[in-house]
Amino acid sequence: MPARALALGAALTATAVLAATGAAVGAPVPIGSGPAAAVTALPAPARVATPNVASRAVRPEPFPGLQAAQLPVLSAVAQGVAAGQVPVNLTPALTAARRDVPLPFRDGCDLSFTAEVSPPCSYGDSTATTRVVAFGDSHAAQWFPALNAAAVQEHWKLENLSKATCPPLLLPLLSPDLGRTFRECEAWRASVLARIARERPALVILDMARHYGPEYHFAVYSPAWVSALADMVRRLRSTGARVLVFGPTPKPPGTCLTACPSTSLTWRPAPHRSSTRSACRGQPPNERPCSALAAPTSTSRPGSAR
Repeated sequence: MPARALALGAALTATAVLAATGAAVGAPVPIGSGPAAAVTALPAPARVATPNVASRAVRPEPFPGLQAAQLPVLSAVAQGVAAGQVPVNLTPALTAARRDVPLPFRDGCDLSFTAEVSPPCSYGDSTATTRVVAFGDSHAAQWFPALNAAAVQEHWKLENLSKATCPPLLLPLLSPDLGRTFRECEAWRASVLARIARERPALVILDMARHYGPEYHFAVYSPAWVSALADMVRRLRSTGARVLVFGPTPKPPGTCLTACPSTSLTWRPAPHRSSTRSACRGQPPNERPCSALAAPTSTSRPGSAR
């Protein structure tokens, strides 16, 4: 039964996560004049038992039902990407998006630069015996709405263990914000590993930003980065936990859609790495240009808030 529950839960989590990704890609602006976006019904994946495998040469699907569960989500995301006008029914309104912050960012469970130990940070079903941990920089906490919904439905106790600009890899790094070696990150990672070894969660979900720059003194996807990720997965598995590594969360192109609530949209990257602009076709002359409105997001750190 625990294996079945985890397999189903992983499928539901992936479905919820992909749905959240689709909402982000869709650029939420419910004050547009475009056609209403279709609401896709997402069926719950069937409860599939993990097969008994007599031969080691045959590998069962790690999470039975996951592939079938994600197909309608991928289809809905593809339809959203193809949309050329701002729909009238997206949630939240873009004007409210900055205030639409997941709970860990508001209750102290996404740690600041100088904090070293996470508080309890328990969500989902508080009475559950199955424990799931989200571990990483603030990009791990960005998955909280989808993960918490899955935790409530599947009766998991969910713990959010995240820290700003501190990827869950045992790599030495500098903090551009602190201007020195990020000692607090090293101490926090050690405390999380000790906590996981002590609490023995059934599943650990790892995630981190993929756009850290050279100012952090490591390179994403470099051999050292890949080796550190593999090492972390091995460490976590040694506690008896299953491990899922999530890909990067969507990085919105800026806030300029507030200037384009009723127009068609096209995106174009800015000429420098740290920011992205977008253009509004048919932008009314009394509205501010998108490039001016996009500026506040150009200096955001990869693991610090949204």
